[in-house]
Order: sequence, then C-alpha cells, then structure tokens
Amino acid sequence: MNVNKIVMVVSSASKPNPRVYREAKSLIEHGFNLIIYAWDRECSHPVSELNEGIYFEHVQIKLRHRNLFEFGIGLVMFWLYTFLKVLMQNVSVIHCHDFDTVPVGILVKLFKPNVKIIYDAHEIYPEMVKAEIPYPLYVLLRWIDKVFTRIADCVIVPSEERKKFYSGAKRVIVVPNVSKFVDISINREDKKRDFIIFYGGGLSESTGIPLMIRAVLHIPGVKLVLAGDGPLKSVIQKISKKSDKILYLGILPTQEILENLASADATFVFYSPTNLNNIYSASTKLFEAMMIGIPVIANEESVHSSIVRKYNCGIVVPFGDLRAIEDAILKLKNDDILREKMGQNGKKAFRENFSWEHFEESFINCYKDL
Repeated sequence: MNVNKIVMVVSSASKPNPRVYREAKSLIEHGFNLIIYAWDRECSHPVSELNEGIYFEHVQIKLRHRNLFEFGIGLVMFWLYTFLKVLMQNVSVIHCHDFDTVPVGILVKLFKPNVKIIYDAHEIYPEMVKAEIPYPLYVLLRWIDKVFTRIADCVIVPSEERKKFYSGAKRVIVVPNVSKFVDISINREDKKRDFIIFYGGGLSESTGIPLMIRAVLHIPGVKLVLAGDGPLKSVIQKISKKSDKILYLGILPTQEILENLASADATFVFYSPTNLNNIYSASTKLFEAMMIGIPVIANEESVHSSIVRKYNCGIVVPFGDLRAIEDAILKLKNDDILREKMGQNGKKAFRENFSWEHFEESFINCYKDL
C-alpha cells in the first residue's frame, strides 16, 4: 500500500506518552507524513504544535468535574471533532492509540473504505476498568473490543502474552514499551549515602507504592524517592514532609526520570494482580531499569517476573508480602556484588533482546504491508 498520510489519535495530551512519541518519530524518520490528534482535557496546550518534528493538533474539550458521565460526553465530542477534521484530509492510515480512540478510525472508514486502521492496544481496556464499572458494561466493552479487533487491519500489542486477547485480528504484532538503547552513566559515588530506591510513574495503590513506603520506613539507611502523578500524590506529599526517608520530586520529564533512576540503587515494578490488565502489564519501568543497569524488585504474579527470573536482573516477591519486600531490599542493600551483577545482567539482556532496534523493523513493515 502507498501510504500518503498517517493520522494518530490519542485520548490524552496531559503528558507525553513515550510509546506514542517513539512510534511517531520512527515513522517520520522512515519518510512517512504524520499528524497526531490529541484530546487536551485541561486546555493547557496550544491548538497546534510542532514537537521534536511531530505535528500535534490538540482538541481542546475541557473536563471540569471528572465524573464518568462528563468523560463520556467529552470523549464522544472528541471522536466527532477528530472524525470531521480527518474526513477532510487525504489519509491512508488511522493509528488509534488504545481502545477509546478506535471509534474515530471506524467512523472515517465508513466514509473512506480504503483507509486502513491500526489498533495500538496499550492496555487490555475492559480488564483495566472492570472494577470501576457495572458488570454488564464490562461484558459490553469486551464484546466491543473483539469487534474492534476484527475491524482493524493490524493490532499492535506490547507483549507476547497479550496476543491471545486479540486472536480474532487479521494481524497482530508485538511492539514492547522499550526505547533505543541509551548508555546513561551511573552516578553513585558517595558510599556513605543511604541506599536509594527510585520509582517514577503512576502513583496508585495498584502499583504497590504504599507497600514500598511501609517497607522503607522499617529499614534503617534506606530512602524511597518517588516521581509522578496519580491518586496517591497528595498522600505521598504529606508523608514526605513528615519523614526524610520518603522524597517526592513531582512530575518529571522522561530524561529526568532516567537520570534519577541512574542515581538509584534499585527500583520496583509492582502491579496488583486484581485484573488481567495488571497481570499482563508491559511496563516501561522494567525495561528502563534494565537499560540503565539497576536491579528490579518485581511481583511474581505479573509477566514481569518471568523476565526478571530468566535474566537474573532482580528479585521476585509476592504482591502484598511486606516481609518478602523488606528481605529483598536488605538482600540488595547488603550485597554490592549481587546488586552489580543483577544490574549488568539486565543491561546485557536489554541490549541483546529488548531495545527498540529489535522491534522497529516489524513496526515499520506493519505499515508497508497494509
């Protein structure tokens, strides 16, 4: 297929998504013409923006009350606005990032049957929202997701384990949440400082942050440094003011996340095994830690545990087991040689198996083969 123009659709512009940026940059570098339509829920971005060579159109539909009804109305308005904008253009491919943007692609295809749809399934959406919605709505979303899967010309998933959820697709390719290899120098010169555990990402109970806070508060000589946003942000800010063992850095850009990770001794990747989206999570955080070369504490219920065990790049513990988490921290804290070995194991595995260079060709061929 001769791809003239690609439209990517993203349902949030509040923070740059590394996956969206990476895929968009790769397409531009390979000569494709691309524009991203992103829902600006805060109306905090310029309507049009050129960022690192990527052209953005921010659809400014403000959410004021943060309830499900208002979100639904805003989302439909975003679909319709983007559909009308895209309909007036000579578009070859609609790249829909996640479940809640696929309707834009389907609407365009109804009027332009030759347009191809790529469904980039960052999350297993029905499973992700299962606990927050009535069960009949969950069942409906699962059925809709299967319909989307069959309509799409290609489905992109972030891990091999997730392919089974999209078995009805015409084609499924795996593009993990990984970056190009960047050799970031590790800065841990001060031998007298505390043992530092760094985490940068979503601040919620499901990512095990309360467990790690409790563990760190129990162990002398250990400090937890956190960055990011989420439901626990205000709680973490209060704790950090009361204890010098917990430090909150705010919301940081990706480069600063990596720099803080490189200055730490360990990190953790926890996902509460309460739904299939968490169990089959394909977190960027694990691969960032492996790339930089620091050990990871991961919970055994997630697919991350198989990577940590296979490459011996960290320690696996049961989710919610405070004693096991404390033991893992102490094991890494008290054994410099083990910590260094696990870090180097992760770095070697990332370079040889998980860097973006290993998956870019498959991603670009997805477009060329449409």
